[in-house]
Amino acid sequence: MTSESPMRVKYIYFHIIPPMWCDDSEEEHRARCQRLCDTAIEEVLANREKPAMGMAKVMAQETYKARFTKRSSRPLCRTKCIERLKAFKEAYYAFKAQFQEASATLREAIANGIENICVRFPEGGVPLFGGCSF
Repeated sequence: MTSESPMRVKYIYFHIIPPMWCDDSEEEHRARCQRLCDTAIEEVLANREKPAMGMAKVMAQETYKARFTKRSSRPLCRTKCIERLKAFKEAYYAFKAQFQEASATLREAIANGIENICVRFPEGGVPLFGGCSF
């Protein structure tokens, strides 16, 4: 449980009056902004279905509680056509295998101190370092 304390922080900002209101004095501009804010707050409060929690309830919440969201893996491809999905998956996994093989070959050559090696990456594959593409 935390103790309640006023959470007021004063922020200093520099506001430039928009050109459409440049004829207003500073006091008129401040009053206009206050009216706009008050109107926006009134509209939100009028459309609110539940009352606000209030500072006491917000401050009483456990802040270090683990929160989990539903997450699922993203699809490789969004399509309703099964044949296209199968073709895409086949092409993707073939590309992935070729890229991983070329990358492993390049890494092994570098680890063994080989300076001149020609490793071909699949078309569209950008080598992580060194190597060349088709």
